[in-house]
Amino acid sequence: MQDKLPEILITSVHDVFLTFLGMEVFPGKAQEVALVESCQNNKTVTVVIDVSGDFEGSLHLYCSVVVALRLSSSMANKSFASMSGEASDVLGELLTLIAKWFQINSSQISNISISPAIVVSGNKMEQSQTNSSSCLKQSFKVNEDSFIIECLLTN
Repeated sequence: MQDKLPEILITSVHDVFLTFLGMEVFPGKAQEVALVESCQNNKTVTVVIDVSGDFEGSLHLYCSVVVALRLSSSMANKSFASMSGEASDVLGELLTLIAKWFQINSSQISNISISPAIVVSGNKMEQSQTNSSSCLKQSFKVNEDSFIIECLLTN
């Protein structure tokens, strides 16, 4: 599945953005990164969900507060002034939907469990991931905004 990971991730993100936000999203270059480089974020909003079952690992969404508010507002069809409460919940749901569509778009994944999303706002976020066997960072652009989704596989 690792060789199809970029394609599955791009398709899942594209489908979720088009279906739930009515936005066309364009992928940048996919990048496999060393574990030391993974899970480090200098952006200001990070969303993390853990996945277990046929797919073991985690998905991370990194973006600025401005992009996070735009995505949350678009998905909820209402305006948010800060990344607290409902705006964070909506952004977490966005990444959860991407994980579910990841399952739909992969013939090798039939059963997964998804943890509740953790949304962190701040200037620096790091997560230790010592047993990961594969890490992919994929950048995306929607309108003039950009964000990164990172996928860590542990099996």
